[in-house]
Amino acid sequence: MTDAPSVTVLMPAYNAERYVAEAARSILEQTWRDFELLVIDDGSTDGTLKALQALDDRRLRIERNPGNLGLIATLNRGLELARGRYVARMDADDVAQPRRLEMQLTYLEAHPDIAVLGTAVDLIDNVGRRFSGLRYPTDPTAIRALLIEECCLVHPTVVFRRDVVRAVGGYDPQARHAEDYDLWLRLADRHRLANLDEPLLSYRIHPAQVSVTNLRTQFQTVQQLRERALERRQALGEDASEMAKSIRPTFWRRWRGAPCTLGRDYLDWYYHYRAMRKPRRALAFALRGLRHSPLSGEAWGGVAVTTFEATMPWPARRAAAWYLKRLGDLLGVGHRAS
Repeated sequence: MTDAPSVTVLMPAYNAERYVAEAARSILEQTWRDFELLVIDDGSTDGTLKALQALDDRRLRIERNPGNLGLIATLNRGLELARGRYVARMDADDVAQPRRLEMQLTYLEAHPDIAVLGTAVDLIDNVGRRFSGLRYPTDPTAIRALLIEECCLVHPTVVFRRDVVRAVGGYDPQARHAEDYDLWLRLADRHRLANLDEPLLSYRIHPAQVSVTNLRTQFQTVQQLRERALERRQALGEDASEMAKSIRPTFWRRWRGAPCTLGRDYLDWYYHYRAMRKPRRALAFALRGLRHSPLSGEAWGGVAVTTFEATMPWPARRAAAWYLKRLGDLLGVGHRAS
């Protein structure tokens, strides 16, 4: 490895003892060898640091914050410490596929106009079982069009050009719980963003993750970011009338659980947990979706289906599986899987 690696893999870690070694090993076993794995321990109080120190690899670089600074401050510190001209993001509870860096860096080297490159993902549960997947547009034009409605780059999959992100000021401390979405929206004003269609990361879904525990706060932040992005696009002379309709849903669209509503966000998590076969968690999200979108057929159907699944004894659930699947298909609330 040269003194300045081609890519820095930036992985913040906070109380990640359970998964951090697996996440780090998935990077250390990459087919692309010219990298540094920069792990910043954000004041962990469990065995995170010990688990990392047990990994014997000269490409692993461990830094510690003086205390718990939070994710955004840790990411910005990582941008300053990164030595690679590219930065690859990685979370301490996910698993990268062996060819992830090779495929992304090969693409970026061949496409100098692309500033950020994400990938599709497999969704895994807390024990690593795949239950679904997510795929987003790959074309930069399509991504920019969708981005104001939906965060269509998965943060721990991206590789970006370090100097481009530094030039826009890195991660905004005000964009709490949505710092990645804010960064993509700002970058999309000046640069092209893309995705690879192949799932190169296993993204772990578990109850303790920020997107679950801070969903309401995250939604409020995201709505503010959408409004700012809309204003910037209007200032660039774009016709943003259709975008405005999407991100400012009417009373009826909110009650039906349309995109860019809190009800829709809860329903998206309902689908994830139902696909994971965790009916009680799925029911909780369906009920929250129903509370915010009481005219949503998906929410009513989700509550009905998961109430049966959560309360039926296991033998009865197996006997009723055939009927429940068809009821879900009829109501449009079946599993969303790739």
